[in-house]
Amino acid sequence: MGIHHFYLGNILHGILDLAMFVLFIVFTIQGQPLLAVAMLLADALHTVIVFYQLITEQTIDGSGRQVRLK
Repeated sequence: MGIHHFYLGNILHGILDLAMFVLFIVFTIQGQPLLAVAMLLADALHTVIVFYQLITEQTIDGSGRQVRLK
């Protein structure tokens, strides 16, 4: 849902991630399975990219500091 982006101070990124989740829910409720699956796949790809950036320590917080795993 993008909550972690808000925590890191990346507000715009958090809003975009939350919007993908909300659109998935809306498309599911409206009975538009193709759009719902498209949003789900886009969100899954986004999650893989963000996870890769996190484990390779390429993630930057809202203040420009590198997020490190300890």
